Amino acid sequence: MPPSVQNEILGECLFGGTAFHHAELDQDQRELVEMGFRSGEITILVSTTTLAWGVNLPAKNVFIESMKYSGSRSFNCRDALIPLSTVEFSQAAGRAGRIGYDRDYGRAVLTATSPFEQEILWENYIYGESSTIVSGLTEERLPEFMVRLISCGIIGSRSEITDAFSDTFWSRSAENDDVSKTAEAALDFLKKSELIKITTGDQIHVTKLGDVLSASGFSATSIIDIYEKSIEGGLSGALEWIYFSFRLSEWRNSSGFYILNNVSSDDLFKRLNELSDGAFEGSAYLASRLFDTKNGLINRRFFEMLFALEWISGRKTRDLETLFNRGSGGLRQNASLLCWILKTISSVLELDKNLPDSIALGRDLSALAVRLKHGLTPEKIGLAEAIDLDREFVNRLYDFGISSVDDIRNSDYTILREILPQAILKRVMKKINRLGRNDQENSHDVNRHSTSDVIFTGNNRRLKKELKIAGKSIYLQPRLYSYFQKLWWGIKSENPWIHKESLEPGLNQAKYISKLRRVFRDNKLDIKIISDGAGRYRLLLPESENDPAVVGDD
Repeated sequence: MPPSVQNEILGECLFGGTAFHHAELDQDQRELVEMGFRSGEITILVSTTTLAWGVNLPAKNVFIESMKYSGSRSFNCRDALIPLSTVEFSQAAGRAGRIGYDRDYGRAVLTATSPFEQEILWENYIYGESSTIVSGLTEERLPEFMVRLISCGIIGSRSEITDAFSDTFWSRSAENDDVSKTAEAALDFLKKSELIKITTGDQIHVTKLGDVLSASGFSATSIIDIYEKSIEGGLSGALEWIYFSFRLSEWRNSSGFYILNNVSSDDLFKRLNELSDGAFEGSAYLASRLFDTKNGLINRRFFEMLFALEWISGRKTRDLETLFNRGSGGLRQNASLLCWILKTISSVLELDKNLPDSIALGRDLSALAVRLKHGLTPEKIGLAEAIDLDREFVNRLYDFGISSVDDIRNSDYTILREILPQAILKRVMKKINRLGRNDQENSHDVNRHSTSDVIFTGNNRRLKKELKIAGKSIYLQPRLYSYFQKLWWGIKSENPWIHKESLEPGLNQAKYISKLRRVFRDNKLDIKIISDGAGRYRLLLPESENDPAVVGDD
């Protein structure tokens, strides 16, 4: 497992045959714990109620605590304890014994601290009535369910709407006597929101915006909110859209709270400005939201923004765990969640082909989503994706000057063993061997050849950074080096065009692009940087100069 405080604690527990399981474990941690418990190597597992729902881990004995944390709290208060529901108790007790798993019977033990508490628990959970079953399909969620049914062809016309919902548990409940009327209201809402269109013969089709809703898994309310904000044009930069993401229900319902202790507002805002290269300070939209109007305290959304920017800066996971008082699994989950949100926002922004700035911004958000997925700076993402390696191990390789698959191939195996754990190194070498075979099979792919000729060595000389192109070393000033990294990453991604604001906020992009071109000419490197005339640039390496979209050079 990658180095982190949470993994160290988990490792100590596993060494003693125990473990913990809760909602903020990442997928690798979760699989390790569950596999260990099934095999019998873990004999004691301490868990929250998350383990009781849908995880097939039968046990001989289950000890149940009748109280749990509520999961909701005020800005500066701890979680409140509330009793388990009867359904939660039944689910937890159901872990005891499982036919066919050598657990044909089991014991579920509910502990009480006094005879009085024993009587209450007995009445509530043993003799208590089951909770009322509530349908997951509610009137509020009906529009998004309807869009998905239309998108996959189950509903094609008005006449099919009532039939599609009349036999559901939701429609049979007492509150839904008139399914047709409710469904018609939802249909009108979807049409008004431009998520569907109704053509001749009352045929129903989803719009492009409806396709985004159907594919993304977002709520209809959130998609509409994003779309209206994009049309309104009030958000001009990626940083502002990140802030906007935190108000969506997809984030609020899943991420929990970020609270920093003993951090002054000045220190917080200074760090945000550093991480955003000055974009934070230059945003009037963000400046107007620095403090919560209700209590005068720092708007906690900026703690969440700090998390996002610190994560993509590549800062060590251990440092982030300490800073945010949250385990590595929870940090990774939230980074993945924000990645999903930004990708969806990007899909909405790129719908309007008449707004090039909006399309460019959508692509910037897509690039940020990739960085959130890996938690790395742009120049390191290629290596992380090539060998499917965790951010901590990628950072270790870069610390040793290893920045590409070729560097790993050419490195001494004994040195690699000092950098990576043995199990991880074996997996990496297997992956690289497969990549080698694929490279031979796809030797006609010009982009593979051109990008593999570029190596970011990590070496410095007189405040300049070394770059190797086709075996030739050139040294660039940090700003030019940063420009080249971003342009180079663009041609390795699905969107080779990089908007000028992604290179650097402000008005200096043309000047530094010109300087970078001059460096290439002075070093007799056949490399071009082209513009599309709409504020976007891309890199052309020798084998890819057949791109027809060239508008101009120097």
